[in-house]
Amino acid sequence: MREATPRRSDRRAQMLLKSLQVLLHLLKNQTHSDQLTTKRWGNNMKHTKSGLLVAIPALAFSLLGTAAPAQAQPQAPARPQSSYGFFSIVNKDTGKCLEWNGYNKKITQETCNNTKWQWWENAASKLCNYVSIGADYCLGEDGREKPVYGRSNHDAPQLFYSSLNKNAVTTIGAMNCGYFKVDNGNVMCGARILNGNTYSPKMMWVIKY
Repeated sequence: MREATPRRSDRRAQMLLKSLQVLLHLLKNQTHSDQLTTKRWGNNMKHTKSGLLVAIPALAFSLLGTAAPAQAQPQAPARPQSSYGFFSIVNKDTGKCLEWNGYNKKITQETCNNTKWQWWENAASKLCNYVSIGADYCLGEDGREKPVYGRSNHDAPQLFYSSLNKNAVTTIGAMNCGYFKVDNGNVMCGARILNGNTYSPKMMWVIKY
């Protein structure tokens, strides 16, 4: 286990405390020797003693000022920004967000909670997760009417969509498998789902920044 390093404010407080102890000791000795030296030094002794009296409260104030501030309550992380911007991909039908779960693991739809596993960005027409280094955690596929998987950038396909602007409602898909959609709670890639002549909300995605 890595040994803890004292904070700078702690070290400063210890130094000031030692200085305060020295001044108190000097003041005690000074009071004891006043009767022996007043005749010889006159007013200079009064000035020296006064200086010690001023220095002690000043040091005490500095010592109290080094106390560590109260710890702030942890806050939800702010959504980071890149040249494209990070966003959540929300299914219009369920209101849930696409979430990264690991390489070659199924992409799932989960309750949107503003976590890094649900932040995505456009990387050369591939949609990749914020957690990756160099946009390497991307949306991939495994064939038609099969689940959407997490893939490396090298293995992930370029995707098609109409817009990634704020609050855009768009289809998302890949040439090899079709359209991304939610089918029985699973994130799939396959044929379109229609409501009459319009796309079903199950295959529509809202871009949320």
